[in-house]
Amino acid sequence: MFRQILLFTVVVIALSLQSCARRGSPVGGDKDSIPPVFVKSMPVNNSVNFDAKKIRIYFDEYIKLKDLNKQLVISPPQKNTPVIMPMGTASKYINIKIIDTLAENTTYSFNFGNAVIDNNEGNIYPQFKYVFSTGTYLDSLTLKGTVKDAFLEETSKSIALLLYEVNDQFTDSIIFKKKPNYVSSTLDSTVFEFTNLKKGKYLLVALKDASFNYVFNPREDKIGYVKNYIELPTTDSSFVLKIFKEVPDFRVLKPKELSLGKISIGYAGVHKDLKVKLLTPTPTDFKSKFIYQKDKDTLLYYYTPFDVDSLNFEITNTDFKQQYRVLLRKKKLDSLQIKSNINGVMQLRDTFSLISNNPIVEIDTKYMELMDKDSTVLDITTETIGTKLNIYFDRKYNNSYKFTLLPKALKDIYGVENDSLEVAFSTKHPDEYGVILLKINKIGKTPIIVELLSKTGDLIAREYARTKTNFSFINLERATYKIRVIRDLNANGIWDPGHFLNKTQPEPVLYFEKELEISANWELNEVFDLKE
Repeated sequence: MFRQILLFTVVVIALSLQSCARRGSPVGGDKDSIPPVFVKSMPVNNSVNFDAKKIRIYFDEYIKLKDLNKQLVISPPQKNTPVIMPMGTASKYINIKIIDTLAENTTYSFNFGNAVIDNNEGNIYPQFKYVFSTGTYLDSLTLKGTVKDAFLEETSKSIALLLYEVNDQFTDSIIFKKKPNYVSSTLDSTVFEFTNLKKGKYLLVALKDASFNYVFNPREDKIGYVKNYIELPTTDSSFVLKIFKEVPDFRVLKPKELSLGKISIGYAGVHKDLKVKLLTPTPTDFKSKFIYQKDKDTLLYYYTPFDVDSLNFEITNTDFKQQYRVLLRKKKLDSLQIKSNINGVMQLRDTFSLISNNPIVEIDTKYMELMDKDSTVLDITTETIGTKLNIYFDRKYNNSYKFTLLPKALKDIYGVENDSLEVAFSTKHPDEYGVILLKINKIGKTPIIVELLSKTGDLIAREYARTKTNFSFINLERATYKIRVIRDLNANGIWDPGHFLNKTQPEPVLYFEKELEISANWELNEVFDLKE
């Protein structure tokens, strides 16, 4: 009997030790996939005659708040953000401390989006919402819709939706000055829904809000809007807002010296009639050159340095006219650097170019040599565009080339000559490329801009058409392509975004429904029916 008791005791101890040893790393069992469950709140959710300053919301397990600053939408927005705890630690409840004075007879909504997750597996409590009213009833009207980018194929997430009540105090400029009456967000999608709205007339605006302050700043925010005011209640759920970046009013950033003999003049807005005039007297041998950096909205001014401590400029553009003074402190010129735009293979759509960091003012082709694979020296011609030197020659398929740039071939604006450079490259046969033949239907009466894009959205080719319906894109490398068509409503040759105060919408942009895969010696025939 004693031995049996002893044996039983030993087994129990062994099993206990085994259990303790495994406690830190359990094995087996289903992974927890159940989100937290709301238990209760004080005051209760959907309260009326609400006058509390503190709220506590309970859940059935430990939760954390993830990305609360991005996910939480409080409507109507409050001037002073409530204090919400705990942040960054696990708890079975959420505390909310209201700082603002609440408006009378108003329904408030705290939409936590996807911020509430359980502590162990990160399971999301989707769209958890705490609602209350300072009046005797809860407003219950809703408004739904979608947001699209007016130009890009993909739409950004977390677009703010703003509703402004159209009353005696309403003006269009309110979106620049005051927060809206109601806010919502697309969060991680492109759809939105307002809830707990009251009856009335509203302006609906979408905002890619860089500052997260629900106030429109044209310099940094994208905006979309419904042109006509919305009367609630409404059964219309087809509201589509296309967001765009307005072309800002023209302005010039303060010019600054980048290096000796080089000044940067940044600007914003349309620069079609931009002119820069140097007011400072210059010596007789003075040289200067302006070069636009299109992708950066910057004008670079290169000049031959002389003995002066500052330069004065007059900048004009349509109705703009202003003078600027640039203090000169730099003591060193940028050394001349030359590189090739071709690396290994010169595609059939390419032009062989040399790129320089300083403007080239003198070219001597006798110090340049281009040979093919048979060591035949080829004739070349050149063309200067900004800081790019295009080199043209009679190129052949399936050939290899060697370009040699000797000293004295190039001289920049400062009189500095180039160093030696060798570039080897080759060409392929047309059979190694593909073709896209595109027919476009339902063009309408306005011109269109047809653009061939890479999979990542880079522009490959562009055609402008008024009546043309058939387009050929040849010599395409093996890759994935997209087609974009712009309806050029004002026939100015470019895409025009909208403008809120002018009540103009962006010009329609349509993407072909599928991506186009091109292989060697491949031809695709596609038909694009324009629906807008």
